Amino acid sequence: MVEPAVRGVAELVHRLGGGALVLGLALAGCSTETSAPAPLDSPYSSSAPGESLIETSRTSAAAPAQFRDREPLPDCGDVVFQQGEPEWPADVVTCLNTAGGADGPGAETAVQRPTVEGDPIITYYRVGAGIDGIEIYTDATQDLLGSRTWEYRTCTDSAEFDGAGPLCERG
Repeated sequence: MVEPAVRGVAELVHRLGGGALVLGLALAGCSTETSAPAPLDSPYSSSAPGESLIETSRTSAAAPAQFRDREPLPDCGDVVFQQGEPEWPADVVTCLNTAGGADGPGAETAVQRPTVEGDPIITYYRVGAGIDGIEIYTDATQDLLGSRTWEYRTCTDSAEFDGAGPLCERG
């Protein structure tokens, strides 16, 4: 079986012509290892008709137990961005800001963004009482050139959001 990265290099060489052949051959030997990549036949590629990738991710058996067993919070709605769409919906921003903070009732939202190559990455943001800032779960299992794993982190600088997303994720 040809690895997706090698196949991608071969397609690039074909598109660019012979001048890229040396580059293609050099890159064909490169690989990156990850701790637990998702299999190519992961459940997302076969989600039920009409089911969103977010819903498939949300209920995936491949998700870590910490995510599957998390306490349910009110839902501020799912956001699906197309390539180049930067602005978060105002109602989602308001919902998260109202529900966040040490005394907030809590809420979460799921955001699906494409990578440069178009692969979906789904990130879940959770705020509210008992959460120090923002809890962030990222499902990158469908990112063929990325880690293909789930990640968890907290963002303790701020629990605030604006039209560009969480304030604490800006450098």
